[in-house]
Amino acid sequence: MQRIEKLDGLRGIFSLLVVFYHLPSTYFGHQVFQNFFFKTSYCFVDFFFVLSGFVLSYRYDSFKNTSSIVDFVKKRFIRLFPLLAFSSIVYFLYEIVLQTLMPGLFPKNFIPQADFSISSSFLSLIDTLFFANSTPLFGDSMGMNYPSWSISSEMISYLIFALFGVLFKGFSKKLLQFALVIGSLLFLYSLGNYFQTGSFGFVRGIVGFFSGCLLFSVGKTDFKIPNFFQWLILPFLMLFVYEIHGIPKDEWNFLNHLSVPMFFSGLIFLILHSQGIVSAFLETKPIQYLGKISYSVYLNHALILGILPKGISLIFNPLGSLFSQLVLISIILMILILYSHFTFNWIEIKTANFLKKKILH
Repeated sequence: MQRIEKLDGLRGIFSLLVVFYHLPSTYFGHQVFQNFFFKTSYCFVDFFFVLSGFVLSYRYDSFKNTSSIVDFVKKRFIRLFPLLAFSSIVYFLYEIVLQTLMPGLFPKNFIPQADFSISSSFLSLIDTLFFANSTPLFGDSMGMNYPSWSISSEMISYLIFALFGVLFKGFSKKLLQFALVIGSLLFLYSLGNYFQTGSFGFVRGIVGFFSGCLLFSVGKTDFKIPNFFQWLILPFLMLFVYEIHGIPKDEWNFLNHLSVPMFFSGLIFLILHSQGIVSAFLETKPIQYLGKISYSVYLNHALILGILPKGISLIFNPLGSLFSQLVLISIILMILILYSHFTFNWIEIKTANFLKKKILH
């Protein structure tokens, strides 16, 4: 099945925007890094959910039997688990060292959490490795390596997707997917916050993922959109993020909740059915490479942001000026991309190839 390269590029760009959301304000206090766009870019995780649902519907339109479900789950496990396990274990070791050794060496920079314990960190690790840290199964934490909650949500959506694929066909399957999206949205609305993470992050993932599945039913048509509409992507993206930023979470109505998966579905539809300036940019080699390593960027960035600003601040004060903060973020992004290049090739690819030989028939 041919890859849709411009969607890969978009995933790469949005993975960096999630990195900017997690920039610690202690070291990035300038208004450039504290503007509404970066501070609300947590919403781009929902783009990943929608994209995942669309792409998997593109690749797996149906499942013939139980054996095909097992093969599908094995393939998704092989895709997700190696880097999830590696990044979570490394983050676990980092946290143990941070809380036991580092406070004594650099007390001004490495301040221990008051509620830290090795047992709670180990439970968070187990929560993560069992793809449970978007559920209340082991508690309401986001697990070890906090961005990994969304990987748990992805795996849960995969299981439901495969089950639907073998039990239902055609219109009945789409109708059930639609009902699942609406029911999940109503549940999030009842909680008063669409952007769930720990306990009910899997529900948020279901909304996005199955919105992507429904998009596939429409998106596979030959409908063409004039290329000049791609000039509107950036201003509409800014307006969408501004809307999310400006409305207090406890004042969101059901339409606000619905707007999140609808917007990202519309964005993907526009990109798919037009070939303008944004598509050309997304298909450039640097952006394509960023898309290729985006999973590594996403799961590695919490560790890099936990270590580098603290370490570099021992050399110079990043709060001294905008210039020094720009230098700091440049160093961080460079090291993050280099580290992600390593984990992509040695963890994602080589470990996956090894597991394919062992697990797949």
